[in-house]
Parts: sequence; structure tokens; C-alpha cells
Amino acid sequence: DFVATLSDFKKLKLHKGRNKVDAAIAAVDEGVVDPSGAIVGIGIPGNEVVAPQVGMRVMKAGRTTGVTHGIIDLVNASFIVGYSAACSPDAESFDVRFVKQFRIVSADGTDISEGGDSGSVVLEDSDTCPRQVGLLFAGNSAFTVANKMKKVLKAVKKMKPKGKAELVGCE
Repeated sequence: DFVATLSDFKKLKLHKGRNKVDAAIAAVDEGVVDPSGAIVGIGIPGNEVVAPQVGMRVMKAGRTTGVTHGIIDLVNASFIVGYSAACSPDAESFDVRFVKQFRIVSADGTDISEGGDSGSVVLEDSDTCPRQVGLLFAGNSAFTVANKMKKVLKAVKKMKPKGKAELVGCE
């Protein structure tokens, strides 16, 4: 189902670049997305950001895996992420370096994420008004990697159309 149209994205720095986010913005189709920010299976997230910490319990709701729970086991880590040619029809597969990321491992033995979950908001694992921690963008069967939400919001503010980036949700 279509819910939005791509408006802009953070261009990745290739060839030894040091990327901090893999993020995009979209114009939401009217009447298709809940304006409260409610996330299926989780509810309304908090409109505050909290920094990732080792040992923090987190959750996310993804298109492919639904709601999953994990534990942050690394912060301020660097990763090389492989992108397939399907991401860019004019190019071959390529690797991109990301810095200052955090890593999530499973809390219950299940995969945290799979293909199609990218773009999921990572939230602190709380029943009420969970604060936003990051944005899921990569992973494998052993762990998931996310951008820090503070860095995502900074990047979004520079995208077009320019405007104030704000989080919706409860306080």
C-alpha cells in the first residue's frame, strides 16, 4: 500500500565517507496515516528523544517482523553496510561506512529485524509514552543497527522542503 511520496533523502557519502544517518522524508498521503503518530502494535510513542545507552531495553514495530524487543549492546560504533544494486539501478553493489551508530541484540532469541523493517522507529521498551531512541536502517540475523534519533532529526531539518522537524506523540 502507498502511504506517502518521497520528498528528500540524506545523500550517502561513499568512498571512505563517515555517514551518521541513512534517512529520508516523505509527504504523507492525506487520510492514510494516523496524525497522532500511533504505531501499530505499540500505540502512541513519546515526542521526546533519549540517547541510546548500553543495556537499554528497546522495541520497534517493523513491516516485516512486527513488534520485536531488544537490548542495546553497543553505542558509538562504526559499521560497514552493504547496499545492493537494487538500491541504485545505475550502480553496482557498494559498501558505506557509518559512524556513531548503536547496535541492538535480541532480548528473546528472535530476530530484531529483517528486510523491509528499515525506517522503523526504535523506542525505549515502555508500556506508556516510550521515548524515541533511533531509526533502524541495517542488520543481519545476529543484530540490528540504528541511527541515533538526535542525528536523524538534525539531518531531516536540512532536507527539502525545509521546515521544522518535530516528533508527534504523547508527552
